[in-house]
Amino acid sequence: GKVIMDWTRVCLLLVLSSTADAAISVDVNATHINSGDWVKVRWSGIPAADRKGCWIGVFAPASSNVTAFKPRGKSTWTQPYTETAPLKFVTCDHKNKHFPKTGNGEYQFTLLNMRTDVTFWLFTNGMVNPKPQARTATITFSKPNQPMHVHLARTHTAHNMRVSWVSGHPLGAVVQWWQGSNPTPKTTVQADSRTYTAQDLCGPPANANGFFSPGWLHTAEIVAVKNDTLVSYRVGSTSSGEWSETFQFLPAAPEHPHTPLKVLVVGDVGATEMDGCSYHWAEPDAWQTFAFMYKRAHSHHLALHVGDLSYATGYEAKWELFMHSVAGVAQYVPYMTGLGNHERDWPGTGNAIGGVDSGGECGVPTEQRFTMPTKNHVQGNGWYSFNQASVHFVMLNTEMAVHNGSDQYLWLEADLKKVDRSLTPWLVVNGHRPMYNGMALSPHFLPLEYLLNKYKVDLVLWAHVHYAFASCPMYRGKCKTKAADGYDAPVHAIIGNGGQGLSPPQFTAPWVKYGGAYWGANEIIVDSAEHMKLNFYVDATEKLNYTVHITRPWPRKY
Repeated sequence: GKVIMDWTRVCLLLVLSSTADAAISVDVNATHINSGDWVKVRWSGIPAADRKGCWIGVFAPASSNVTAFKPRGKSTWTQPYTETAPLKFVTCDHKNKHFPKTGNGEYQFTLLNMRTDVTFWLFTNGMVNPKPQARTATITFSKPNQPMHVHLARTHTAHNMRVSWVSGHPLGAVVQWWQGSNPTPKTTVQADSRTYTAQDLCGPPANANGFFSPGWLHTAEIVAVKNDTLVSYRVGSTSSGEWSETFQFLPAAPEHPHTPLKVLVVGDVGATEMDGCSYHWAEPDAWQTFAFMYKRAHSHHLALHVGDLSYATGYEAKWELFMHSVAGVAQYVPYMTGLGNHERDWPGTGNAIGGVDSGGECGVPTEQRFTMPTKNHVQGNGWYSFNQASVHFVMLNTEMAVHNGSDQYLWLEADLKKVDRSLTPWLVVNGHRPMYNGMALSPHFLPLEYLLNKYKVDLVLWAHVHYAFASCPMYRGKCKTKAADGYDAPVHAIIGNGGQGLSPPQFTAPWVKYGGAYWGANEIIVDSAEHMKLNFYVDATEKLNYTVHITRPWPRKY
């Protein structure tokens, strides 16, 4: 019986590898694994003429079409060009110095639970017109329906918290929560469950060879929590019977002028493949940024990610890597996101600036995963605000229109006008594309600057440019001193050094107080109604490079 089964598998592999050279073989040391396990792949028999263009790719599902693909039109295309883009890949000579002579090699890959089976394919003829030669046996995951990517988000009220996650099962999704040491009785909240398909996206590669099924995306709201007591919670399915581990969070502090607050702030991060593989738009330092945040997730109250989240840009499987990376922070503190050009921009979809930077995503994958407290729950707008402790936070959508009379301009003015500075004396505004950087200002955003100054915003955080930067308090490009009421002007800061390739360190404008081109993470610390600071850190060493101090009188005279 065993011989027959083995020959059946061999025949099947030969059918699937009809273009294969019979001498080429590739195999794995495991076919049933847990998420995050390491798998060794070995290959041999590559003819000398084919060794230069040889590479190994990971594909999900295992039945993916891996024939050559020809990109069409301008977009975020990256090699290898196969009908289904690989999750990641290595060239056959990567860390195999003897491969050019022997045609043999091996590599250790780590595989995350993709909620479906996966396989490895070996190709020759390079990455522009690759030729599939042989594949490994199919690899399955032990818990394909396991709840994953658990993350929190603020709602419009401090007494509630949103919990979101993904699983491979559409039915019976719930969150169970309790406060105090006794886990019984638990409060059970039914989740809303949804997904999206390639047809919901706006262009390629997102709706073409870059598409990957996002699974079932669940979200539920925990309501009426007690402010000063830890909330314990878990997510899962009453249908599949699979549950996450139990996590805890401290409810958001309600509005109060003297309540301290610690906030992690990053932008332009992406995600890192820890096995050293190549993948779409690699961010080899992103893990350092997340590691910095992991260490502080239990001591801080909130995290802000000001656009350019995963850099999937149409290669949808990269969202799996990013969400896995984020979870170590977002399971414990609300992870509030903004839309950047690499989430939102696509021609003809409503963005007022930018081109094809989202790779056809047009905001859909971000909005489906990260439900933010937008006005009337319209996620497509992307702008929102909320209060926490002594701060009123605003998240702008810089990819949409901001001119006087636009929906976003009118919303922002109405929002800033109603801020009660006796309850939330601090005003922090966030947006992806910067109004100011180390060299110039963007005239596109000048209408908004009028509002920032008129309503006495304290700090404005931008990203998009991949470095750290802080200005003097300024308006219309000129540094300001404090007036009789104790206010000068907003401080502008760029925190776009989270993981993507760094921008040139150009800091020549007269408003520059600090600039540095290094990978880092940052934090806002509000000590009191009179003092706020923004700390810039190097993520790898955790060295504090610079601090912006903002002081105001209390009570506010405006």
